[in-house]
Amino acid sequence: MNFIHIVDCNYRIIIDGEKSLTGYKLVIFDMDGTLITQESSWGAINKFFGTSRESKKSMILYLKGKINYSEWMRRDITSWPRPIHISSIKEILSNWVFKDGALE
Repeated sequence: MNFIHIVDCNYRIIIDGEKSLTGYKLVIFDMDGTLITQESSWGAINKFFGTSRESKKSMILYLKGKINYSEWMRRDITSWPRPIHISSIKEILSNWVFKDGALE
């Protein structure tokens, strides 16, 4: 399996030393601030559920190195109301504005 080794600051994808996507079945992009104009899908979900305060506390712990990213994510998700269905998340994230060129 091939993986992207380098993504430079100019958003040129360099794979195994070549600028090509030939032979790749899946390419995954970070959407927040990269493909969409919004900076944080996590922030949008927390705002919708009213859990922004809890999320901010976890973010501070993460930025201080007290917890890792997986723990930060786990804390965010467990702060959301139960039961939750994937359709709720899809609805929250359905109105994103894509950056120019993202859909091409």
